[in-house]
Amino acid sequence: MNQPREESTKSSKNMWFIVVAVIMTVIVVDGEIYWWRQSVIEAAKETEVQWRKLRGVFVYWTLEYPNGWHVADDGGLKGRIRVMFNPEPISQVGRGGLGALIALVDIFEDPFDRHVSYPKFTDVLDEVRKGFEDLKEENFINNGGVKIYKFTGKRELWGVITPDIVYYLEYKVGIDPHIVLAEVDSHAVSEVQRQAAFPILEHMMKTFEVSGFID
Repeated sequence: MNQPREESTKSSKNMWFIVVAVIMTVIVVDGEIYWWRQSVIEAAKETEVQWRKLRGVFVYWTLEYPNGWHVADDGGLKGRIRVMFNPEPISQVGRGGLGALIALVDIFEDPFDRHVSYPKFTDVLDEVRKGFEDLKEENFINNGGVKIYKFTGKRELWGVITPDIVYYLEYKVGIDPHIVLAEVDSHAVSEVQRQAAFPILEHMMKTFEVSGFID
């Protein structure tokens, strides 16, 4: 008569073990994502006073970004260089997206690779417009005297129609034109993280300034 009770007790213990294992798995898997989300939200809350000037990157411009964030560039390749900003060390972030929460891509004519043609800025903007649904387009002159084009709407990102905001601008170093694309990662982070990052990117674009030399 005691045999069924023992089996029932064993089953209950096994069930609790499975529940605990599942909970621990969720904690481990989501822990990093939660930390990311909290760090981005905290950075967004403190943006009024926690800004620093970009220095030491191989580009002809500077801007303000959240103090404590990490910055890296990809060294440049075939007429473009990507500058990445992230609350975590960027070497630990590679998940198939931009490599960081926010990235600015500087596109220029590479004198060592004539096979890659520099695009016309008007053509670039036309292609951006075609990719958006419910598009709201605006432009403004920022604090550094740079004309910024801002595109807000929905577009397909990794197979999913997603709300998005991107910025474009063109500047010159001497007679050499450059196009800059600024965006928030659309693949490797959650929508909560992306929404928290948009006001940060807005501030970065408002403080974008062409220095004309590499600092």
